[in-house]
Amino acid sequence: MSVDGLKAITEDHFIFDGNNPEHPAVTIEGPKVYKRNGYYYIFAPAGGVKTGWQVVLRSKNIYGPFDIKTVMHQGNTIINGPHQGAWIDTESGEDWFLHFQDRGLYGRIMHVQPMKWVEDWPVIGVNEDENGCGEPAIVYKKPNVKMADKITSLTSSDDFVDGKYGLMWQWLGNHKDSFCSKTDDNNGLRLYALNPSGDEVSTIWRSANVLTQKLVCPYFSTDFLLDYSGLQKGDRAGCVMMGGQYACIYIKKTNDAKYILEYAESEGEDNFKKEKVLFEKEIDNNSNNKILELSFSFDRISELEDKPVLHIAYSIGNSDKVDIGASYTPSDHTWVGAKIGIFALTDGEDNGGFADFKYVKTIKL
Repeated sequence: MSVDGLKAITEDHFIFDGNNPEHPAVTIEGPKVYKRNGYYYIFAPAGGVKTGWQVVLRSKNIYGPFDIKTVMHQGNTIINGPHQGAWIDTESGEDWFLHFQDRGLYGRIMHVQPMKWVEDWPVIGVNEDENGCGEPAIVYKKPNVKMADKITSLTSSDDFVDGKYGLMWQWLGNHKDSFCSKTDDNNGLRLYALNPSGDEVSTIWRSANVLTQKLVCPYFSTDFLLDYSGLQKGDRAGCVMMGGQYACIYIKKTNDAKYILEYAESEGEDNFKKEKVLFEKEIDNNSNNKILELSFSFDRISELEDKPVLHIAYSIGNSDKVDIGASYTPSDHTWVGAKIGIFALTDGEDNGGFADFKYVKTIKL
């Protein structure tokens, strides 16, 4: 490549075949190239996402031939498929390796592993064998970096200070400024009830204006507080847990100006254009306190079965929380895993009103 990295300046060269089933680098992908002490290194995952390992190729010539070595595998740990990452060297002289683990409905979660060099080969993780192949560390000291005292963990909770949402959030589709704004008192996030899909009846799966985040830990409880007084006829606002399918609870304003609380689950295997309502309750329309608190509790079914399940409760105004009886486990769907989210939607082509989300608060169970 050119020095500025903007174009290729030589012909392509095929330097390594990562599809040879007899080779330790079968199903090789996502390579990263480094140069150190006169060697060219190709760090690359092999063996598949859920069952693979990390290999490193080494040569004095970028065109090969390359020696190859497996430098990290699952070993005796619970961290499957430890690979597809990058070598990081710090200003303090430490070496680390970032990689992910596929955790099914939790998506691909990040790990950082200690790394060292032995006879110009990297050794990643801990408990390396006689061939210098390590396994992931479950617990290890943090990297020694200058900003360590200023780094905080990315969390799920958000007070939407000054109408801004944190870096943990992702729109379900391409974001537009029309999706959200500050609230009138700057205390929270205003989601406008829109229908970006253009469908006659809006569905969450086809709506870009759903604000989501990945699950931050295996078992948790999340409270969502929203003011629904800004909804117009045909609007609905609430929260969702989604994987390959989704479950959602929301409050909607009907065409005859009634407020209905509904719980629905998606149907279908393709575009999920249908939602089946499994719970509904009419809310007092005369209340001046149009504040809805929704609670997601994602916990074990039992101590003997590790399958997580979602329970949902709600309260209106100052009332006690009521469990709606939901029992839902999202599917893996894609490598992203399951997500929770908030939304405000409307049907048809015209824009609706809005819902003000005051906060999202998550605690670990």
